[in-house]
Amino acid sequence: MGGHCNSVRKTLFERSRQPAMAVLFCLFGQPLKKEGCMDKRKYQVKGFTIVELLIVIVVIGILAAITMVTYTGITQRANYAKEQSDISSINKLIQEYYATNESYPNTGGSGSWVGWNEQKDFIPGIVPTYASSIPNITNGTGGDSYNDSYLYTSDGTNYKLIRYSGTAGLPSVERTNNSLADPQRTNGPWGWINGANGAWGYWSDGAANW
Repeated sequence: MGGHCNSVRKTLFERSRQPAMAVLFCLFGQPLKKEGCMDKRKYQVKGFTIVELLIVIVVIGILAAITMVTYTGITQRANYAKEQSDISSINKLIQEYYATNESYPNTGGSGSWVGWNEQKDFIPGIVPTYASSIPNITNGTGGDSYNDSYLYTSDGTNYKLIRYSGTAGLPSVERTNNSLADPQRTNGPWGWINGANGAWGYWSDGAANW
């Protein structure tokens, strides 16, 4: 009876040892029993093919393009919101000056524009009486007379205040349904880039075509 039990225990031990030994063989290459070894080929790692790599590169390129377009749109809208606030504030200062002096800040005539190259405090008579400073565009190209600027001109009786975009034309967000578009620079004789909105802002009735 004892011998039979020992034989059963030995058989069970040998059977229980086979899976563990098979794993050791596949990991370390030891010459264990063939029937208990797992096929190493099943666990080999395959590399990427050229086609798969090209697909990944194309997908990354598409995602990068979408990100850039989204970022550009967000930046343009943020700049536009700031410009709307700026030019509205400047126009209020001009109206305050008119209410006090019964004339607009005079630059010497309709063709005498001031504000080029993001010139600070460009409207005469406003600083420091009506404001400590006049807002200007900080995202322009700078360095030439055709950059983004707020421009102003007046003969004292009429005035025109515009956000001037330069020869590149306004960003698309500023051309869409803009009720402040300058008629003289929107498909007019002073229009730029095939009639794209070149400017928008405020003006008195007599200065609409300046």
